[in-house]
Amino acid sequence: MMTEGLMVLTNHGMYAREMELPKNMCWRTYRARVHGRLTPGKMRAMRNGLTVRVDDNNDRDGDTSGGGGVKKGRKGIDNTGEGGEVVRTGRLMRYKGIKVSIERRSISSRGGGGGTGRSSGGGSGRGTNTWLRITCTEGKNRQLRRILGSLGLDVTRLIRISYGDYDLNTIPPGMAIEVRCKRLDGMKRRGPFFAGGGGGGDKKKRGIVKDETASAVEWINFS
Repeated sequence: MMTEGLMVLTNHGMYAREMELPKNMCWRTYRARVHGRLTPGKMRAMRNGLTVRVDDNNDRDGDTSGGGGVKKGRKGIDNTGEGGEVVRTGRLMRYKGIKVSIERRSISSRGGGGGTGRSSGGGSGRGTNTWLRITCTEGKNRQLRRILGSLGLDVTRLIRISYGDYDLNTIPPGMAIEVRCKRLDGMKRRGPFFAGGGGGGDKKKRGIVKDETASAVEWINFS
């Protein structure tokens, strides 16, 4: 309910399963509008991957915090409550590095600006809305909301624009169009994003594997 964009529907159960399996590394690309202070350190953390403490009982629709908290390293840090006490609810979930870039940033957002009028919490009286382009391969439940929420970024819109070699393109909202099946072993948009097949990071040159050159699906309307 909280996400919009591309949906790929099929009655071939095995094909759907293979598309979803993390080991097949099908790229899922999203445009996300986030509210909050976005820093180079947070971008680096997303590219390197992180461990988030999540609470499924409190992880409900509309709650973008995902249980909150980031744990780094073996000793690491946990989320803290208002009184400074350590909050140890939920379970730890490890997320691999994702590809993320800034599309557009707007400062001093005002109420009714298509999203939120809340301040960034920094005491400056200014709000910050940023559009991000994010690509991941795992497809875990509420993955992006949990990752971004753990870094203090509130997701106000989340739009999936591609899944493997299937693209949203200019399909109007609510329309379903029959398309040719794309063989999984022939998809260009799958596999690791980063050079060397690792989880990413600034120490590695983020060589993208045929991202911009990948051919889009040809949309065919049989009606």
